[in-house]
This record gives sequence, structure tokens and C-alpha cells, in this order.
Amino acid sequence: MLDTFITEARGLGLPPLYVVIDEYDNFTNQLIQAHQDSCYYDATGRDSFLKNFFKTLKLAIQRGTVADCFLTGVLPVTMDDLTSGFNIASNVTLEPALQEMLGFTEAEAESYVDEIFRDCAFPAEMRTRVLDDLARLYDGYRILPDSPHRLYNPTISNYYLQKFVQHGGVPPQFTSDPNITLDLGWIERLAGSSEAAAEFIRKLLLDGETALPAESLQAQFNLKRFLTIDNLPVSLYFLGQLTWRDNATLRFPNLTVQTLFLDCYTQMTPLGDSTGLFRDSVMRFSADGDLERLFADYWKHYIQAFPAQSFDHVPESFYSLTFYYLCRQNLPAGSYPATETNLPSGRCDFHCLGVRGKLLGQTVLVEFKRLKSKEAFPDSPEHHGSASDSDAAQTRRYSAALAEQFHRPVLSWVAYVRSNRDYRLFSLV
Repeated sequence: MLDTFITEARGLGLPPLYVVIDEYDNFTNQLIQAHQDSCYYDATGRDSFLKNFFKTLKLAIQRGTVADCFLTGVLPVTMDDLTSGFNIASNVTLEPALQEMLGFTEAEAESYVDEIFRDCAFPAEMRTRVLDDLARLYDGYRILPDSPHRLYNPTISNYYLQKFVQHGGVPPQFTSDPNITLDLGWIERLAGSSEAAAEFIRKLLLDGETALPAESLQAQFNLKRFLTIDNLPVSLYFLGQLTWRDNATLRFPNLTVQTLFLDCYTQMTPLGDSTGLFRDSVMRFSADGDLERLFADYWKHYIQAFPAQSFDHVPESFYSLTFYYLCRQNLPAGSYPATETNLPSGRCDFHCLGVRGKLLGQTVLVEFKRLKSKEAFPDSPEHHGSASDSDAAQTRRYSAALAEQFHRPVLSWVAYVRSNRDYRLFSLV
């Protein structure tokens, strides 16, 4: 049918055709995920319809009846398995000149937001909040290790901005497009098993990074080679879930993706039961403001559910991320928990606007401090059972900035955490 169409076009004296194929690997990826390997090989094998389709295109391009063919997809496996079927193609995924083609640079994001504020006449003081949200939630993609600019994900950036406009200049409470999810079945298939996937995600969450030499992306992948745990980082890079930290390491690009992985891991493990136990704690906290009780439940039901050895090198940000994740999942409508918020004096670990009970009209701030396994808590006599002077001063600077931004009093706490064994929580007055 393709050959007939091309022949008819040539017979009518039309100019050479351009063929554009979007998501060329959509159906083959579905076969891979569904463990239909025999069907996949039938589709990409020697006399398959897919190979003959691309052979027809190849011949038409060589004859000049098709000027060019552009293909977009997700994973490189299908095209690599077709081999001679379409060996005239050039993979331009990693070409430096195209790195900013499909994302917003910081300058473009700021210009975009400025247009929205101008067209909708939103108050100028909200601009900083919106730009900070966009940067924390959707920025951070680097297609190459030496990419000069990080990119914002345009799909989920637009989701936030659309809701912001629809709500009359109020930031959305839920900042992730519900259509953007992490497909657990796909990751389990790529990892080889659910156990391997869970272990990989656990290590990725705790370490915050995974090794991958840049030259790995230039390799040819057939299906058998691709479906190994060693190549899972490559898959996650192509799926847009990881990005470059340096030329040998991948990391999460932003808070949205990191939270998706945390949610995925929580549901894969007994931690999923902990979120149910924690739900009552969060709802109670939103009414009575008892942060000490909430933190105790968080520590008991979530942090201590992880194996102790997992915390040998866990970064400080893991605690603030998981605390934010559990609060975000369970707080009532109108609450706005946030983590890693940019302030004039630094990055605030966790804060939340209170909307009920004792928290009504206030902001809660928690600054996390990770101690080494043998490091003493700052509750020795010389500290008089309080946070250290430097930690308290830093937290008070953040409190002052939040009070100025939201025009409400701030309840401030410093949380010292040591592995997943114990913690101390100090209130600043």
C-alpha cells in the first residue's frame, strides 16, 4: 500500500514526499512491556511487515520519490533491531545543535511567565513564587553532559501554568499532571524482574544518582541486550526520567520525577502500608498542629521501615523529600506543602501553609540536618537541649523570608536525623 501510494504520487507529477512518523516504536514497546517477545521478533524480523515498510521507504528515498523521512520515538531498540531495513537513517538524538529543541530554557520560561502575568494582570509579587515552582518541579533536564542550559519539561510546565491561569492566579495544589505517571510494569520489564526494579529504585532514591558513562548512549541495542538491569539507566534516560549530573552520572532532573519514583517504590514495597497509617497522622496534625507527634509517626511508620544499612550514605534531602511526599499525599485541600524552596537566604527544606485548626493562617517550617552515625546530637549541656546556634540562625532567616512572602507567622523547627535510628526535633521560639 505504501509503494502504491508513492507510485501514484510520482505518476501525478507531485514534488517528492516528506514522511513524518511519530512514536514509531509505540506498538513495539507495548509488545515488550507485555512480554510478547515472539510478536516483537515477528514484527522486526527478516520478512516482517515493519522491515518491509522501511525497506520500501529506503528505496523511495534512494530513487528520489521521497525527499526525506523523519521519525520520532522513545527507545532506540526497534530501529536498531531493524538493522538493514532502514540503515540509511541518522540518529540525531544527541546532536548538540538540537538539544534545546523540545524544552524551555530558563530565559524562555521567564519570558513565557511574563507574558501570562501581563495578559492576565496577575499581581507581580506572585511571579517569584511561580518561577520558583517551575524551577523546582519541572526544570533540570540536560540532554548531554555538557549541555549549556538545563531545560524545563514543557508538558508538565504547561499543566501548572494552565491551572494557575484557570484558578485566577492561584498556584495549583496538585502540581503533577495525572496523565504523567511512572509505569511500574515497564520498569520491571526493563529491569528483568520486580525485585531487581525495586532494588534499583531504592538505591537510586537513597543515593540520588546512578553511574552511566556518556558513551553508553552511542551503543547499538537489540532487545536481548536492552532488557538487562545494567541498561536500565539508559532506558530511564531515554524515557526522560533521569538526566546528566556529569559525564558519568545520571540523577533525577527535578522534584516531580523524584516524587514519581518515591511513589512507585512506596507502592512496590511494604512502605505502601505505612502511607495509610500516616494518613490519619497528617489529618490530625492539620487540626491540632502537633508536629512532634506527626514527626514521630513519620519516623516510626516510614523511615524505620527501610533497612538500616540503606542509610549509610543517604543524603539529607531524602528526609525532607519523604516528609514532603507523605504530607503532600495526605494533607487536606488548600494546603501547600513544598520542599527545596528557593529563598533569598538559601533553600528551605520543608514548609507548608496551614489551613485548618491551630495551623490556620500560619506556616510550618522544618529544616533537616543529617548527622553522621557517630555524631552527637546538639542536645548536650552546652547546647541546653536546643538546636545549634548556626542551625537556629539559618532556620530563622528562612522563617523571616517566608513570613514576608506569605504575610503570616511561621512556626519553625529544626530536625536532626541520624541514619534511620533516631532523631531530635527542636522548636524555635
